[in-house]
Amino acid sequence: MAININELKNKYNADMVYVNENDSIEKIGNLNLSDDVLKQVVVVLKQSLDTAECSDAKSVEFFCGDKKTVFIMMQNRVYGFVLDSKTSIIYSDLEETTEKEESDQGGSGRPKMVLKERQKITIKSAKKEPEKPAAKDTRSAEKESAAEEQVSSNLRADSNTLKDIKAVAIGYLDDFAEDIIDNLLNEGKVDITNPSQDDIDKFLKKLLKSASLIIGPSQANEMIGKIRKQITL
Repeated sequence: MAININELKNKYNADMVYVNENDSIEKIGNLNLSDDVLKQVVVVLKQSLDTAECSDAKSVEFFCGDKKTVFIMMQNRVYGFVLDSKTSIIYSDLEETTEKEESDQGGSGRPKMVLKERQKITIKSAKKEPEKPAAKDTRSAEKESAAEEQVSSNLRADSNTLKDIKAVAIGYLDDFAEDIIDNLLNEGKVDITNPSQDDIDKFLKKLLKSASLIIGPSQANEMIGKIRKQITL
């Protein structure tokens, strides 16, 4: 990750600047935050935006006293700044950083990131035209629906189910597992002492989506497969 975050830190007199790209973190600053904590922050941010149907947001700012934390999303990167609440980040600075990277790599690096206008801080969900469902064979659709219902009805749903789910998830998500699972349970208002089979099925679908952001779709699907196998009657 050839990004000059020291240059960004000095320009904005920031307490901290970091960049998350794929599964790597580059950071500089005087805040004692580990890479794992910063990755978790990014995951929770993406989860929150996705839940609020604001996944197209370009930036988010959190204010705390005379300080603020700014997140800027550019393609597969998330920039994080902790700085004075009155300081504004100029998007073109990040464009210049990217262009320098490409120049250093002989023009064979990533595509240019173009954000000519500064995006508004307020997050608004992008309006999307409803997609027309693709034509599907009725009998095939009925078979798929029946299969899904069968899978859901075969799931064990009791006070130990979520413990078993968490045990498998920790093997894939490590320290992220606890927070992600708790967030999804709270979001879905799942009764952890007496969940229904439908609750468990919906929860696993959300867990798959969240886990994909951290460990990728392939590993996430493998994890969910093991969980379903563990809790299927």
